[in-house]
Amino acid sequence: MPCSGEGTLVGIYMTPLSVHYNRAPVEGRVSRVVARPALRENLSMTRTFMRILWGMVPYEEDSRYITENARNTIAFEGDAPMVLVQIADQYVHEVDCFVAEDESVALGQKVGMIRMGSQCDLYIPDSSGVTLDCTPGARVLAGESILGTY
Repeated sequence: MPCSGEGTLVGIYMTPLSVHYNRAPVEGRVSRVVARPALRENLSMTRTFMRILWGMVPYEEDSRYITENARNTIAFEGDAPMVLVQIADQYVHEVDCFVAEDESVALGQKVGMIRMGSQCDLYIPDSSGVTLDCTPGARVLAGESILGTY
């Protein structure tokens, strides 16, 4: 994978009311797509949803879904290499990936979709030169919010 070493993980929780399309964070090429089923059964993200509804920042305790639920990992190569991880909720059995390895993608292009409350993580390596414009607890809008610049 093009991303290794130290970096920043931006977790974007999508409520059951959110738009769940996932978009290419950079223009470039898809270097890798890896689907992985849940380790056991998908865990619920309801606690995270409730904390967001109450205006609270989500926390790591009780967030095993981040590492254990079914997921699809997409690695991008471009001016700033990045890895996008689509994570399914308990009520979602799979995630949809719209791209394949070696496919070229445009910035903001739809690369996948998840339904019914889920999470999308973006790994940005320190070596990418990206300056983050987002902060913990910030709300983002699909296709509109800019998470960082390079």
